[in-house]
This record gives sequence, C-alpha cells and structure tokens, in this order.
Amino acid sequence: MLATVLTGGLGYVFWALAAHRWAAGEVGVGNAAVSLATALSLVVHLGPAALTIERLPRYEGTDGWGARLWTALALTGSVSAVVAAVAVAVGRGTDAVGPAVDTVTGTVAFVVGCAAWSVMNVLMYTFVSLRRSQLLSTQNVAISLLKLGMLGGLALTAFGGPRSILVAWAASATLGCVATLAWQLPRAGFSPGRPRFVRPGLSGLRSAAGHHLTSAGGVLTPYVLPTLVAALLTPVDNAYFALTWLMGSLFFIVAPAVSSALFAEGARGADLPVATRKAARLIGILLVGPAVLMLVGGRFALSVIGEDYAREGYLLLVVLVVAALPDAVNNVAVGVYRATGRLARSATLNLGMAVVTIAGTVVLAPRVGIVGVGYAWALAQSLGMLASLRDVVRVLRAPAAGPVAAQEVS
Repeated sequence: MLATVLTGGLGYVFWALAAHRWAAGEVGVGNAAVSLATALSLVVHLGPAALTIERLPRYEGTDGWGARLWTALALTGSVSAVVAAVAVAVGRGTDAVGPAVDTVTGTVAFVVGCAAWSVMNVLMYTFVSLRRSQLLSTQNVAISLLKLGMLGGLALTAFGGPRSILVAWAASATLGCVATLAWQLPRAGFSPGRPRFVRPGLSGLRSAAGHHLTSAGGVLTPYVLPTLVAALLTPVDNAYFALTWLMGSLFFIVAPAVSSALFAEGARGADLPVATRKAARLIGILLVGPAVLMLVGGRFALSVIGEDYAREGYLLLVVLVVAALPDAVNNVAVGVYRATGRLARSATLNLGMAVVTIAGTVVLAPRVGIVGVGYAWALAQSLGMLASLRDVVRVLRAPAAGPVAAQEVS
C-alpha cells in the first residue's frame, strides 16, 4: 500500500512538471506514447507475471525457482520488444504518437521501455509471491524518483517534450530492472542465479491464459484510453484527460494491489474468508477519507497544474472518485475468483467491463468530451459490481474455516 500511494504521488509530480515545462499538445503526445508502450507491455506480460504468484512459491529454496523466473523474464522481455517494434512502424505516421517516436532516440526508448516495463512487472509480481512488500515499495519508489529526476534534467534541455517523457520513462524502468536483478533480489536472499530456463508445461500455459485474460481486462483499459482519447479528440484533450485520470486513478490502484495480495494469500492456502474480510476493511480505510478530500480539494489540485486543467477535468475527477466504490467490490471479487481457481469468471468480469468502457468511450467522448470516458468507466464498474456482489458477500459471510473451495463461490 505504501508503494502504491508514494508511486501515485510521484507520478502526479512527474506529469505536473511536464505540464509546466511543455505545451499541452506535447504532453498529450508523450502521454499517449507512454500509455501505448505500457499497454503493449501489459498485453504480453500479464499472464506470465500473475503465474509467478501461483507457481513460484512451490519452488522456493530450489534451483527451479530461479529457472522459472528467468524463463518468465526472457519470454516477456523479448516478445514485448518485438511487439513494440511493430507498433512503432505502424504508429510513426500518426498524430497521436508519431512526434514521440519519429527519431532513432524515440524509437529505441519506445522499444526498450516496453521490454523493460514487462520485465519489471514480472519482478514486481515476484515480490508479491515472496510476501516481500518492502522490496516492492523500495523498487517502485526508486524507479519513480529516478524517472522524475531524469525528466527534470531533460526539461532543462531543448530535447522536446514527447521524447523527453518517453526517454525518462524507458530509462528509469531499464535501470530498475538491472538494480533489482543484480542487487535487490540477491541482497534479500532470493538470487535467481545464472540465467537458465525451463519449458512451460501445458497446465502452466492454460493457467497463464486465464490469469492473462483476467489481468488484461482489469489493467489494460486505463492504458488504452489515453491513445483512444488522443485519436477521438485531440492531443490537448488527452493532456487534460491524462492528468485528471492520474489523480483519479489513485483510487483505482489501492483495490487492485489488495486484490493481488488476497490472491497471493489464497495461493498459499490462507483462510480465504478471513483474508477477504481483512482486504475489504483495508480498502475501505484507505479509500473513504482520501475520496472525501479529493471531492473537496480536487479542483485546487488540478489548478496547481493549470487553470485549464481544473476547468476541463474536475467533473471527470468527480465521476472517477464515485466509481471507486464499485471498482473496489470488483477487485475483491477478482481476488476471490483467482484464489479459488475461478479464472473463467474473473476473466469474464474484467473483460466485460473493459469492453463496456471502451465502447462507451467511443460513443460518449466525441459527444460530451473527456468526461464521457468517466461516464463509460463508471457504467462498466457498476455493471460489474451487480454481477459480482453476490459472490463477494457470500465469502465475507462465510465462517473462518480454512480456504474456500471453488464451488462455494459459484
């Protein structure tokens, strides 16, 4: 939780600095490029990364642990680089991301950043599987500080807004990967050793596919939306949208983090009803107070970036804060489904909400502007809550009698 809050706050400072240094159009293009690279990374790494939570604990203390980690890192990193290179070739001539990747520097940053982000997220999930939240906190905060420092240095040059944003993002992730593998994991007693690999089994591929679809539906949409807004509206509109979404998304990173922890506890055989009740209480404690503060002071927070950001984004921010409630319920449900092996249900829930959000954005954004994205998101989360609330309540009311079987939430 500490990593989530600190990383979100540093992300706000990062984009606020970019907004003060460069014009809104440049910030919009830079954000669209970073969002696209991140979305491509997510498409590749989500399944293997989530599988580390399920499988790695079985091999702790053996050579198989390091071999499986290296396999996940190599597969996700290499595939991400190939996918990113194809995306650059396609997107170079577009207004949405073209100005960020139309040079060798921009292209390299996009490809390397996409691969590094995939590797870094596999390592993050590894920390979750190891129950080493302090390592995750250190890693995330260090990368965010490094990214902010790099952007500050580039802001003093004439390098250009979109490429500066992209380079700072890519370089910080790359250095973070190196530091984690060479220093952080070995120092914690979990060195992966020399690179060695295993061939994924069929059961692992099936489980990875279920986790992949679940995670893709849950986290991919926010990274698709900036590029979609830039294409449907303008890069300037995307700048207003992106920074407002960044503030609102502080409420959407708490519940997924708790959901991942709930899944990790379930994978280790924890008492799921007890763990679920703890998860629900923790989400409530962390969301209610900040939500009230954001509703009261959100306009001022946006005005710090610029009065035009406050004027264009405050209504969207209000919608996003309200949507945090159904989002929290849905994330608890996903954690329960994953812990009990109901991957088809978790994937259907998240993918369904993703489809509603994207379709709603395409319909509403051209008509009402960036707040239409918020309406689409809130609608999708509300429909998801209607579909999952019964299962969540059932587990919350279950007695503390050990892990809940899959059929108990069916």
